[in-house]
Amino acid sequence: MNLVVHKLRDNWQGPAGYKRIVELALPMLVSMGAFSFMQAMNRIFLSWLSPAALAASGPASGLVWAIFCVFLGTALYTSTFVAQYHGAGRSELVGRALWAGVTVAWLGQALLGIVSLFADELFALVGHADEVRALEVEYFRISCWGVGAMASGAVLGSFYSARGQTRPLMWIGVAMAALNIVLDYALVFGHFGLPALGMAGAAWATFVCQWLGGLVWALLVLRKEHDAQYRVLSDFGFHAAEVRRLLRFGLPSGAHFFLDGAAWTAFSLIVGRLGTSTLAGSNVAWQINSFGLMPILGAGGATAIVVAQFQGAGTPELGVRATRSALHLALVYMSLFALLLVALGDCVLLPFSAGAKDFAAIAPVARSLFGFVVALGFCHTVQMLYASALKGAGDVRFIMWTLALSASVGFVLPLLLLLHFGFGVQAMWAWFVLDAGVVALIFRARFRSGRWTGLSLLEPSVIDSRGGISDKID
Repeated sequence: MNLVVHKLRDNWQGPAGYKRIVELALPMLVSMGAFSFMQAMNRIFLSWLSPAALAASGPASGLVWAIFCVFLGTALYTSTFVAQYHGAGRSELVGRALWAGVTVAWLGQALLGIVSLFADELFALVGHADEVRALEVEYFRISCWGVGAMASGAVLGSFYSARGQTRPLMWIGVAMAALNIVLDYALVFGHFGLPALGMAGAAWATFVCQWLGGLVWALLVLRKEHDAQYRVLSDFGFHAAEVRRLLRFGLPSGAHFFLDGAAWTAFSLIVGRLGTSTLAGSNVAWQINSFGLMPILGAGGATAIVVAQFQGAGTPELGVRATRSALHLALVYMSLFALLLVALGDCVLLPFSAGAKDFAAIAPVARSLFGFVVALGFCHTVQMLYASALKGAGDVRFIMWTLALSASVGFVLPLLLLLHFGFGVQAMWAWFVLDAGVVALIFRARFRSGRWTGLSLLEPSVIDSRGGISDKID
């Protein structure tokens, strides 16, 4: 009995144990879920506006993500550099890493600004109903102009999160999500003296929150008291060598984001060919799935940080233990989420149906996909946790090539064949689950092979002089 108690206590309190993952993951899930929550609230309010508005929100926001996410994923890999510098005891290198990430974020913003000029032509190629296409163009054009500020804020936020200080991310995420609810309600329907902008109002609400959040992060991080140790002001500017290193390791991570985003965008565009109600119901099911995965995003972010810190300190064996702890916690959570979804059933649709128009045609589609939502949640949990650990160690190219093969040959082409032969939305979701499950098993096998333990993002001079952090987080 004493051995069991000791084992449980060690698993909770020991190095890289459950407690450490929880302390990091809880604030991070709030922060990382803030953007998803904003999109979710947009869709809830738009579901009250019209089925066409709800249907249009998925492809429009998905296309923004698909174009920008390679830049976002690359820029966010800054956190891995900061974590490994922190683990090696080289804090003076943090500033140039942050500015390299900000540079990549604004390169992506510039590209999206150009693409927004051709929104009409892009959505004309999709073939959706005229009413839906007009709303897609409206939402897409506005949404294109807030992501650069959002990404820059996320990069600057890694100054805290990569060193294990995740509470600022939580509070800023909560504040922006709360503001987004108020602005959504005001701008979509016209309250508090503001005009009723409908579809455009939801996009403008998120735009304001993204820019305000970026400004708050800049004011919080770029202070003189941080400059002496981390050079966040002294190293302001373009650092070609650091940008090249970020692109070298971060681009595969950005490709991971891109492939995920492109796969979902392709999925929603293909499902859109089945009709507006089918697309709207699929979007609702996907949004429920996204709600369920928010804590998994936090656990994945915490895993990547801890593995990167231990990798920088030269103790990858603790990274293995941290990954195992995070996976155990994530699977317990996902089991509870699955039970909740099965037990409550239609209750989870209430936020979408409370003020929705013609939701009776949408609800049966969404309800029929609940089983796939649960199965996909478990597959994505395993996939995300192992991918986060591998990315924290720097094993990003393997992830990129695996997802490239999966997204093209294993996902989009089969979906097109299912559409061609007349299969419905349930068959497409079933294939989604199968593909995610195969990728999860591949990432698990890669992690268990241990090939990642000898990798490092650090220059030889940094490795030679690292101080190490053992199992401590500031």
